[in-house]
Amino acid sequence: MAFRFKSVAMLYKDLGRYDAIVEFTEVSIRDFIFQANKHGDFNDYLTIKSTVHKIFVNSVDRSIFRARISQGYILSVHQVFELFLRNFKDDYNELYLKSENFDYSNDSLLIKLIKIISDRSNGISAVSEFKICIYDYYRKVRNKYSHEIMSDDKIEKAFDNLKSYDRQIKSEYPLLTAPNPYVNLEFDDFILFSRGIKDIVESLNNLAAPTDEQLANFYLNKMLFSELNQNLARKKNACIGHLRNNFGIEKERAEQIISLLTSH
Repeated sequence: MAFRFKSVAMLYKDLGRYDAIVEFTEVSIRDFIFQANKHGDFNDYLTIKSTVHKIFVNSVDRSIFRARISQGYILSVHQVFELFLRNFKDDYNELYLKSENFDYSNDSLLIKLIKIISDRSNGISAVSEFKICIYDYYRKVRNKYSHEIMSDDKIEKAFDNLKSYDRQIKSEYPLLTAPNPYVNLEFDDFILFSRGIKDIVESLNNLAAPTDEQLANFYLNKMLFSELNQNLARKKNACIGHLRNNFGIEKERAEQIISLLTSH
């Protein structure tokens, strides 16, 4: 396995947990709608089920509930990704012995991170501009969902920007009926956002990944397992275990990296 920051592994774990909840919710909603259609009257079926579960509601605005639910799905992904961006910055600082912080510009948190780990232009190119637009659109969806005061113009502009990459989206994420306007969001918008985020994360990881020499220097500078200096075999095994558990590096490459330590 190639190098992987701890924050990357944590993001996949968190997305897996929360995405499963979203998908369970979607299955439940679709099943309810299916059963309501079989019953013949949506609100009548809703009243029956609300009585069964003692949650008293007898009607919903069907013109907005589909989009409102899907907007909530976007919030779930955004929360996980924003936490990742902060954790990734900390991982980067620890690995390279830096103390970089997000600047006070109006840039998104993603762009702020890119500017920390790379030249802005090269970083955007490496991550892919259209995937950054995916993030930017659904970030604004999240903001409007949480803060209704956001103007419609801002989110419509973000949607138009994303739609200009429609060919790339359809090529890389086929079979999805997304993106959709804010007022018509669907489950596929959640899928597009989640997949786009995972691709962005992989690009960030690759962009900031260290060389073997840099990894060896990390262990030297942090003086990890220095208490085992008198037992080099144990120290080697401890370092290999650390490389595998914290950076996802397979044993063969880990042994090569550790061999660089003994050459210093």
